[in-house]
Amino acid sequence: MINNKYYQNLSFFNFLTVKVSINMLVKVYESDEFAEYIDLKSIIKKEDGNIFEVEEIVDFKTSKKTINEDSYNSLIVKAEYNFSENQRRTLIKLACSDQMGGGTVLIRDEESTEWEKITGNSNSSIKAETIFKTFKFNSAK
Repeated sequence: MINNKYYQNLSFFNFLTVKVSINMLVKVYESDEFAEYIDLKSIIKKEDGNIFEVEEIVDFKTSKKTINEDSYNSLIVKAEYNFSENQRRTLIKLACSDQMGGGTVLIRDEESTEWEKITGNSNSSIKAETIFKTFKFNSAK
C-alpha cells in the first residue's frame, strides 16, 4: 500500500524524480582518465531506420581547462550512430563545469564531425552495442 504522506512531501518527490533520471544513465566505459555514459531514454531512431541519435556523458576524473582557463569536469555529447555503415559522428558537445553534465555550460560546440568508422573493442563499439540492444529490447515490449 502506498503511503500518501510521501506524495505530499515535495522534497521526497523531487528525490524520486532525480533517482529515476539517474537510473537511465548506463556506464559503458571507464578508464583512469574518464568514464562514459549513455542516457538510455535519449535514444531516438531516425526516419531511415538505420541511424540512431543519443546523448552521452563523458565524466572526467580530473578537471580540464578551456582556453579561458575555466575548469570543466564533463561533456554532454549528442551523437549519431549509423548501423548500416557501422559509423558514428558527433553533432553537439557541451563542456560542463560540474560532474555528470551538471553546472554551467562553458563551451558549446555545434559543429558536426565527419562520420567515422566504428572499430571493434572501441568505446564507440561498446556504445553502439548498448544502443542497439536497448532499442531492440524496447521494441519487443
